Formats: sequence, structure tokens, C-alpha cells
Amino acid sequence: MKDHLLFLDTSDLKRTRLVLIGQNTIWQTSFPANYSLSERFLPEILKFLSRNRLGFKNLAKLAVVVGPGSFSGLRTGLATANALSTALKIPLIGLRPSEVPEDLRKLWHFNGSLRPIHPNYGRAPHITRAKKF
Repeated sequence: MKDHLLFLDTSDLKRTRLVLIGQNTIWQTSFPANYSLSERFLPEILKFLSRNRLGFKNLAKLAVVVGPGSFSGLRTGLATANALSTALKIPLIGLRPSEVPEDLRKLWHFNGSLRPIHPNYGRAPHITRAKKF
């Protein structure tokens, strides 16, 4: 049954936060957001869902923090959220940190979209050129 909302926050350089919101339950976890986030993020989501005896089929909505924040964290979080939204055909809500309600259950009342959400890095990304070997 699709009755859970998954909230993803990868905007912080130090911690990545996952929150699963059901009708009467809220489960949270966080883990260090180091340089291996892109490798660890999806496995951590799967582990979090599994620990709560759920799978992707139980998700009705996704919510993700769009930034500003860490370039790599936002890129990883939004790419994953957009991919899951598209694959599962469920709406995605994009939020700035100031828009995240204190009571995350209120996210159920936000409208989502099936369109991709874009990051807000807060400034132009600083991407260096590849080094010549």
C-alpha cells in the first residue's frame, strides 16, 4: 500500500537525513555525509526502508531539500529523488531549508510534481577543469 512519504535532506556537508512519514508514525535516521555519499545514498535508503519493513512500493510521495547547500550533496540527493519519482511515478516535493515544516507530517499537504526538481546551490557551482596528465 502506498501510504508513506520519504523526506531526503542531503544539503548539509556533515549529515544526511532520511525521514519516513506514515499515517501514524515517523522514523528518522541520519548518517555522515562524507565523500562517499553518491555511493552510499541509495543503499542507505534501501536499508532504512527495509529496517522499517517497507519498500519502494510503499512510497506515495517524496520530498527533498533543494538547497542552498553542499554541491555534491544536493546533486546526489536531487538526482536520486528525481530518479525515484520518475521510476515509481510518484510526486516529488522540492523545498528550501526554510520551507521545511517543523512537524514533517505537514508535508502530506504539500503539492508535488512528476517533473524533475532542480537544485539551488545558492551560488554558481565552482567546477574545476580536469587536470591534464
